Amino acid sequence: MASVLVVEDDALLAYALAGNLKDVGYRVIGPAPNLAAANRLLADNKVDIACLDVRLGESETSVPLAESLAALGIPFLFLTAYPVAYLPIDMRDRPKLDKPYEPEVLIDRLSELLQAAARKS
Repeated sequence: MASVLVVEDDALLAYALAGNLKDVGYRVIGPAPNLAAANRLLADNKVDIACLDVRLGESETSVPLAESLAALGIPFLFLTAYPVAYLPIDMRDRPKLDKPYEPEVLIDRLSELLQAAARKS
């Protein structure tokens, strides 16, 4: 099954998300609590798709990582409780799932994104 990069700074949420993904057969990369860790994981692993918490700690966002993923053609899903206006204009049309979310909805969205990416390639 596909590999999912998980970027989430809240440890409880990160491990719950990772567990949900593993339960349905995804290979989980991470979780990464910050940009530096996420960039290392991206460089060292084959990533098929990513789940990105928008706000990482007090001063970081996952937007630079999202830009890198987009440039590489790797689909991603923002996971956030913040409104879409929090994102830069060029990221506002990207897939987003509002926290809190149902694990089943997350799994469905990831599957849809992977299928769309497969049709493009």
